[in-house]
Amino acid sequence: MIMSLAAIAIVALVTYIWLIRGFFSAFIHLIATIFAGAVAFAAWEPAAHFLLAKGGSGILGSSAWAIALAVPFAASLVLFRAIMDGILRANVVVGRVADYVGGGVCGLGAGIITSGIVVLSLGFMRLDTELWGYKPIEYSPNGSVVRGDKLWVPTDRIVAGLYGHLSQNAFRAPNALAEYYPNLAEVGGSMRLNYGDGKARNTLAPEDFKVLGRFTVGRQAGQLAPLMNDRWNFAAQQASALDGGNFPAASYIEGFVVEFNAGAKEKEGKIVIGAGQIWLVSESETDDESYVSYPVAVSTQAESSTPQLARFRFNSRDVYIANAGGGSTGIFGFEFVVPKGFRPKALYVKNVRHEVDPEAKPAMELPNAAARDGFIAGGGVTNIGGAGKAMELVENPDMQEAGAGRRLRQGEIPQIDGLVIRKNLPITIQKGTEGAIQVDDSNVIQEGTQAWPPDRVGIMVREKALRINELATTADTVIVQLQVHLNKPASLLGRAAAGAEFVVPPLLRDTNGTVYEPIGYLYKDTNKVELRFTPGNPVRALSELPSLSRSRPDQELTLIFRVSRGVDVEYFTLGSKPVLKFDPPIPMF
Repeated sequence: MIMSLAAIAIVALVTYIWLIRGFFSAFIHLIATIFAGAVAFAAWEPAAHFLLAKGGSGILGSSAWAIALAVPFAASLVLFRAIMDGILRANVVVGRVADYVGGGVCGLGAGIITSGIVVLSLGFMRLDTELWGYKPIEYSPNGSVVRGDKLWVPTDRIVAGLYGHLSQNAFRAPNALAEYYPNLAEVGGSMRLNYGDGKARNTLAPEDFKVLGRFTVGRQAGQLAPLMNDRWNFAAQQASALDGGNFPAASYIEGFVVEFNAGAKEKEGKIVIGAGQIWLVSESETDDESYVSYPVAVSTQAESSTPQLARFRFNSRDVYIANAGGGSTGIFGFEFVVPKGFRPKALYVKNVRHEVDPEAKPAMELPNAAARDGFIAGGGVTNIGGAGKAMELVENPDMQEAGAGRRLRQGEIPQIDGLVIRKNLPITIQKGTEGAIQVDDSNVIQEGTQAWPPDRVGIMVREKALRINELATTADTVIVQLQVHLNKPASLLGRAAAGAEFVVPPLLRDTNGTVYEPIGYLYKDTNKVELRFTPGNPVRALSELPSLSRSRPDQELTLIFRVSRGVDVEYFTLGSKPVLKFDPPIPMF
C-alpha cells in the first residue's frame, strides 16, 4: 500500500508541476524525460557491473543495480534540461486551456516515467522481500516463483513496457531490452526473494560465479510430466509457470551447471541460493516471443563428507539450498522448464547475465528422468565441462611431510606441530572490549576484524558471561587452526613456500580434491594481537595476510579454516604448490 501511494504521489507531483508551467515547457520536459530514461537503461548493465566490481558485498555492491539506473536517469535529465533551456530561452503561450490540458498530459507522462524508474530502482535495493507492501514476485504454495502484486498505478510495469517497446523500434539496439528483460518489472523483487526475507545478499559480481556447462532432459520427447519425477522423491512434483498456471505439457528441461566461488558466500560462510535468484530467458524459434523460467530443482552435493550429489526440489515456500560443508566453491545444477519450440537465450544469476548461444549443442542431452538421475548420481553435474576435476598440484621437491607416517588406529588423530582442530581460540577477549568483532547471545564470535594491545587479550576471564574465545561453526564443518610462522612445518617462511606469488591463496585440500580457503587468521607480535574472522569473505591471497619476516621471531600467525566434517585433509598448499603433506591424511571429526 505504501509503495502504491508513493508511486501515485510522484506522478501527481510531477503532473502538477508541469500543469501550471504550460504545455510547451511540459512538452520539452517530457521529451527530456523520455531520452533520460533511454540513456539510463542503456547505461544500466555496464554501470552496475562497474559498481559491483568496486563495491563487493558492501552497501555500494548491494545497491549497484539501483544506483546504476537512478543516477544515469537523474544526471541525463538534468543535462538534457540544461541543454534545452539553453537553446529554448522563452516559453510559448498557446492559450490558457491548451496550456493546462497539454501541460497536464505531458506532466502525467513525465510523472509516470519518473515514478516507474524510482520504483524500479528501489526494487533493486537490499531491502525486505515485501517492499512497503509491494511484492511483485513471490513463492506459490508449491514452491514455484510466480507473479505477485501490482501497484494501483503500475508505473514500473508501464515504464518496463514502454522502454521494452522502444528498444525494438525507435531506440532499437542490438541487445534489445525487451528481448533480454521481458520480466524487467519483476527482476528487483526476484533478487530480494532470498532467505531472511531480503536480508541475505541480493547481488553478485560477475567474477563470483561461472557457468560450467549445459544439459537438457527430454528435449526430443517434449512431454514434461514424466520429467518431474526423480529417484530421491517418489511423489510427482507440482510446479507452476511464472503466471501461476501450468507449464505447457509439451515442455522439456534445460539444465545449467553453475560454480560459485567464495565471493558468493553469505556472511555466515555458506553459498545459499533460492529459486527466485536465478532465472532463464528463452526465445521462440519462430517469432519474437520470450519465455522466463525459474528453476524447479537443483542438484548439488548432499553431504559434506562425500562428493555424492542429489536432486533437491523447489517444492515449497522459502526453500533455499546451501553448499554442503566448508568448501571454497559450490557447484549447483539448476533445472528450468522450457516449452517446446523455445531455446535458451540468457541465464541470469542475481541479475548478472550469462549469454547462451542458442545454436550451441548442450554438453549432455538426456532422454528422460531416469537418465537425468543417473547423470546426477554418477557425478555428471560436477564433472560437466571438467568442473569436478581437482586442481592439479605442481611438483615441489621442498614439500614437507608431517604425521604418523603409518595407518591410524580408529579414532586416532595424528599430532601435527602447529595444527589443532578446535573452535576455541588461544586468546580470551573480555566482553566489552571486542570492538568490531560481532558475537551472538552466547558470546560466540560470528565475524569481524579487530586488533588489541597484547595486554588486553590472553588474560584470564573467570566469569563465563564475560569470556569470548569461541568461533562460530556449522553442523557440517569443523574449525582448523594452522600456524604458519617461522619454524613451523607449514611456515610461509620455509623453503617449501619460497617463491609463492602474493596473489595465490593459502589452502587446505582434502582427499576428494576439495579446497578450503582460510576464513580468518590470528596474528600476534610484541605490539598487537589481531583477529580476523570473516566466513563470508575468505582470505583469497597471501597479500591479505600480515607480512612475516625471518627477522621478527616474535611474530605468530595462525590461519583459521572451516573444513567439511567427515573429510580427510591431505595437503596445505599455496595455490597449486604443496607446502605440507599430512601422512596419513587428517580426519575431520
